[in-house]
Amino acid sequence: MVNPPAGTYTVAAAAYAPMVGPDTDGDGSLDSYSARAEIIPWTAPQPPGSEYFTYATYRDPEDRPAAEPSIGANWLSGRTMYIAARRTLRVTWDDCSSPPGVEWLDVSFAPTTGPSLDPILFTDSRTGRTWVSQLSANCSTAAFTDDDGANWLPSQGCGLNSGVDHQSIGGGIFHAPIPPPPPPLYPNAVY
Repeated sequence: MVNPPAGTYTVAAAAYAPMVGPDTDGDGSLDSYSARAEIIPWTAPQPPGSEYFTYATYRDPEDRPAAEPSIGANWLSGRTMYIAARRTLRVTWDDCSSPPGVEWLDVSFAPTTGPSLDPILFTDSRTGRTWVSQLSANCSTAAFTDDDGANWLPSQGCGLNSGVDHQSIGGGIFHAPIPPPPPPLYPNAVY
């Protein structure tokens, strides 16, 4: 118990399969166990330095509906990419203040802002590349960026056996022993 209230406490022990041992309390009987209870001051460990973790909700400043949102974290730039409905936003964090400040910037790629059934975003955190896809009928418009939406390149949006919903993008490092493609091709697998 941490920080118990003041009072008198009774501690009871019920030995399970005790081993008979020597007389340890000097009353002439063989003891099956010995125990001691002690209340000692305890100070909760402090996190290293002055760091601590907090959680907060950050809303799109225009508070638009977020139809099927996706987010991706670019570990190289420290930014977050976010897509909902037909908008792709870049979120830049200022963690020098508490709570952290945030800047939202619309970095939508025009071909991925048309009518859509399903917005999807994926960020490869190892390389910082982000893909966006908007489902249009049984194909999709797709693009990728290597600089958090400052520049976009259109990408192939349809694969084999495309359906009319639930497209997705994902990726990561290749499984050994398949070697990655030679440069300048993308070093990770993308599905």
